[in-house]
Amino acid sequence: MRLTGPYKRAAGGVNEFSLLVQSPTLAGVLDALTQRFPEAGRLLRPSPSEIEPAVRVVVNDVVLVSASPAHKVRDGDRVAFVPIVGGGCPSRPRVEHPRFWETFMNKLLLQ
Repeated sequence: MRLTGPYKRAAGGVNEFSLLVQSPTLAGVLDALTQRFPEAGRLLRPSPSEIEPAVRVVVNDVVLVSASPAHKVRDGDRVAFVPIVGGGCPSRPRVEHPRFWETFMNKLLLQ
């Protein structure tokens, strides 16, 4: 498990750790996270049926599109919660490299 940004701060600065998960889903991961770091869990899951929309969920270096609490995970999966970062210049068109997110996440997870 890896937390970054405000989620890391809510966990007291801990960014990488293991969890014992009861249910093999993201909901189970978030339940275990909430037990260990209540504030981080509340930030990441505003209600039992949703994951905070301003976060990217990364499982085994793959950014999930429309991640839901029901998404299955397996023992040994690497899960990261990364806040969406805004910014940029509105006067220039947005050009995104085809592997931008993969490269960005690899650099972020290696920090």
